[in-house]
Amino acid sequence: MLRSLVVVLMFSNIAFAQADKPAPNEVLKKETAALANDVDKVLSGAIPNRGPFQGGAKATYLDGYGIIVTVETALEPPRGIFGSSKTVAELQQTMNQHLSDVQKGLRSLLEERSGKLQSVADNESVTVVVYISNFNPDVPNVPTQVVFTAKKEDPVHVATRTIQ
Repeated sequence: MLRSLVVVLMFSNIAFAQADKPAPNEVLKKETAALANDVDKVLSGAIPNRGPFQGGAKATYLDGYGIIVTVETALEPPRGIFGSSKTVAELQQTMNQHLSDVQKGLRSLLEERSGKLQSVADNESVTVVVYISNFNPDVPNVPTQVVFTAKKEDPVHVATRTIQ
């Protein structure tokens, strides 16, 4: 009887110790949700009047690669029928400024966060893919995608790739 009580007490400590630590899947869910939310905040700060038709950021984990966040946005909302129309030069300038703000914000976010993620292994990466919709066809040469990638082991160097 005494032996069984000792065995139960030994294993109860192990069970309680494991209950204190969150499961790896819970950590992953929290980190991906927080990262997607932060990407949305960066985009909302960089692009005022982001329309409700643009979806929020979505994050997923690919085993052996890391976390990928995807989001779709427009750099400038479409022209309204009754709204004040900007010239093509004004639209181009505004869209370029919004793109620059998005790039600075996401680079800063990845530099700050990618090295601290617990659910990403040291040799894995964090990637944010921004799909850009151009609702203003008068403004040519707007990129369709901007891809930001940071390795956890070297978060200071964020690679940026723009796809036309």
